[in-house]
Amino acid sequence: MKNPFHITTSLFISLFILGLMNISFAQNGFQPTIKPQIWGQVHGLNIGSEDGESTIVLRRIRLGAKGNVYNNVGYAFLFEAASNPKLLQAWLDYNFLKLANFRVGQFKYPFGIENYISATVVKFINPSGITDRITKNLGRQGSSYRDMGIQVGGKIGLAKEIEFGYKLMVMNGNGINTRDNNGEKDMAFRFNCIVPHGIDFGVSYFNGTYQENDENGYGESAYGAHFIMKNELLGRKLFLQGEYIAANYKTVNSQIEPWGYYLYGTYFIDKNIEVGLRYDYYEPDKAAETIIEQSRTTLSIGYYFEERQRINLNYELREDSGNPDLKNLLTIQFQYAIQ
Repeated sequence: MKNPFHITTSLFISLFILGLMNISFAQNGFQPTIKPQIWGQVHGLNIGSEDGESTIVLRRIRLGAKGNVYNNVGYAFLFEAASNPKLLQAWLDYNFLKLANFRVGQFKYPFGIENYISATVVKFINPSGITDRITKNLGRQGSSYRDMGIQVGGKIGLAKEIEFGYKLMVMNGNGINTRDNNGEKDMAFRFNCIVPHGIDFGVSYFNGTYQENDENGYGESAYGAHFIMKNELLGRKLFLQGEYIAANYKTVNSQIEPWGYYLYGTYFIDKNIEVGLRYDYYEPDKAAETIIEQSRTTLSIGYYFEERQRINLNYELREDSGNPDLKNLLTIQFQYAIQ
């Protein structure tokens, strides 16, 4: 039998071609729409530095599209074209009930919040330690925040301006474009509550295995908690966000327990200029005999030409007890996006 992943990919490419050709189908409610997505990010690292690396990097070039096939069936696909070209995501949404919608394909798993949203609206250039070293690597072969699986999610409003939401995904657990290598499926779950004044808080959980022989007890779990506040101060946008994540990786004879947190705030001092400050802390293994502490304070300033067209400057003050010679980092990013 043909690989279902290849079949799904072919379906989405066919829909994209039909949309570009302006072919319209009205029979039986089949009215496909298409919204192209084209965006990229160019980085300059330590520009002007005499001691550190100084280079320009094409970090991301992504091409894709999203839209509807029927009124209650949506789709999306996204390719990474920079450095190592690959299919990042391809999925179908079935939106029949507000309380229980379904998604099938390859997409982001619902754990953590910093990089769950589109990278085009992430506030800082480099992710926090917990996002970069825990969240994106769940599955132990991940690194793209995505996996192949099935998800159910929904929302329910219980009072004025109060809403509860959830997402539960069952997946292979080996990352993008990869088949499972054991008889178990990984699971990711997130629950959140939105209350007045733009406040969102919630919890996440992940559990899975990552070896061919499940009887040996090779497994991983992670849990997290977050809060978000979107509001205004003196008529300008104010954004606060914090997150705590801890994980546990088990093998037959060992156990590793990384954990950490971050807290940041951003504020528009002008309609086009946003400044930000973030502190993040990470420990690779709190159960180790010698604790390694890694912390970073990031100063950010960004100029927006349009909503997702911007240039950012980040300066990172970095501390690492395992690497006392670690230098600070200056990064410049130019981003363009059509979506």
